[in-house]
Order: sequence, then C-alpha cells, then structure tokens
Amino acid sequence: MSKLNARAESDQLFKLQVQGDKYARLLIEQKQRLRELDVQYRKVHEELKELRLKRGEGDQRGGGANAVRARIADEQRLKEDRQSIETINDKLQEYESTLKTLQELMGVDNYHDLLSVYMKKEEENFALFRYVQSLNNEIEQLDEDKHRIELETEKLQNQMKDGSVHARKRMIDDLVETRQRILKENAEYERLRASALREFQPIARAVDRLYNALGCNDVVPPGMASSSGNSNGDGAAKRSRKQSEEQMAMMVSLAVIAKA
Repeated sequence: MSKLNARAESDQLFKLQVQGDKYARLLIEQKQRLRELDVQYRKVHEELKELRLKRGEGDQRGGGANAVRARIADEQRLKEDRQSIETINDKLQEYESTLKTLQELMGVDNYHDLLSVYMKKEEENFALFRYVQSLNNEIEQLDEDKHRIELETEKLQNQMKDGSVHARKRMIDDLVETRQRILKENAEYERLRASALREFQPIARAVDRLYNALGCNDVVPPGMASSSGNSNGDGAAKRSRKQSEEQMAMMVSLAVIAKA
C-alpha cells in the first residue's frame, strides 16, 4: 500500500506542477498581452484625438459625415478592446489567485521561489518516477517468473498424468533405498572389521612373541651355514629333530592360544 500511496502522491504532485507551470506561462503571456493592449489603447486614443481634430476641420469644410463614421468605428473598436481587457483582467485575477494558492501550498513568497520549488519538486518527481519505473520492471520480472513457473507446473502435471513422473519417482526412491542399505552394510562391515581386529591383535602379538622365542625369525649367519654343510650326518639329524620339536611346540602354543 505504501508504494501505491507514493505513486498516487507522485502523480498528484506532477499534476500540480504541470498546472502551476501552465498558469505561470499564462500569467506571463497575459501580462505581455495587457502591455500590448495598453499600447494599442494609447495609440487608438491618440488616433481618436487626431480624428476629432480632423472632424472639426472637416465640419468646417463640409466633410463631417465621414469623420462621424470614422469616429463611430474607432469607438466600436475601442469598446471591443476594453471588453478584451476586462476578460483578460478576469483571467489574470484567476491565474493570480491560483498562483497564490500554489505559493501557499509550496510555502514560497514570490515567483522566483516558486520556480525554484518547482524545479526541486520536478527533480523529486523524476526520482519518484524512476523508482516507480524500477518497481514496474520488478513487477514485470515477477510476472515473467510466475508465467515460467506456471508453464513448468503445467508440464509436470502433464507428465504426472502420463505416469513418467511416477516411474521416475519410484526409480529415485529405489536408488535412495539401495544407497541407504549399502551404507548400512558398510557400517556393519566396518563394525565387524574393528571387532575382528580387536580380537586378533592379541593373538598376532602372541604368535609374534612365540616366533621370536623360538628363533624362527632369526637369520642363520653364512659362516654357520657353511660349517653346517661340512658337518657329518649326525649333526643334520640333530637339527632335523630340533626343528621338528620346535614346530611341534609352536603348534601346541597356537592350539592353546586358539582355545583361550
């Protein structure tokens, strides 16, 4: 509502400004016309005086009839001019009254201040006009957006009637459900992996300690390997029995750990 009120006030102010400008121009024109009529009146008055003098001379010469007709024509023209002056004075008074009312409304005392206020109001009116124009542009843009949305809505409604939208919606729902199921399975797998890691880490550490205790991770020095190659068959048999015993002990330990 405030935008509509601003626009109405702007239109009213613009009309008042146009009317004030019109009255100001008419006032200037009427004043100029009054000056011209005053000059013409003085001229006619002088001509009338000359005609009166000529009439006196004509009467003396016997030509008074022409002078009388000329005088009557001049008096008729003078009467018409006086009527025109009275009409112009009435209009001038009306214009001056309107101008005075405008001065009171605008808070000015003379014509120059009225022009200054008029120019200022004209600038304000132009600013309001641009503001209203921008609002109109926004309204047009909103109308276009509304029309576009209506077309899209109509298109979707037609697609829903055809069933393609329902099929697409079902496909999207299935994809979302599959994704949720996969995420849930991944979370379950991660939980099982963490649980298995917690269970098998102690066993792995125990097996590693057992391998270290049995010397399975030790590397045989090259010198010992060459000397063992030169030993007799009894040494090879002893080592074979020792390895068998170590393997047996390792298997027993693994069985104990598995039972634990």
